[in-house]
Amino acid sequence: MNAGERNTSPSSPELIDIAALWRGRWLLVLSVAASVGLGALWLRQATPLYEAEARLLIRDEGPFEPEQRQRDDRFFMATQAEIIRSPVTIRRALES
Repeated sequence: MNAGERNTSPSSPELIDIAALWRGRWLLVLSVAASVGLGALWLRQATPLYEAEARLLIRDEGPFEPEQRQRDDRFFMATQAEIIRSPVTIRRALES
């Protein structure tokens, strides 16, 4: 066999039988579809292992210069508004 030639015998591991794959294409398509469907079903039924949520409370304490105080008040008010809308705060308000 020359260096440029490939082994074309039927028992060659280098060759993929495209005709056999094409004949069994429906089996291949159904297998992939079933695998994807079962994976999606499992994913919907599985309980998440980890879930986390965090909120940060920022207290407005400490001396600031008047011009910085005015600028920081906007952020402070936005933070307080977020805290008021938080589920924990709403739950505590409804419980009391």
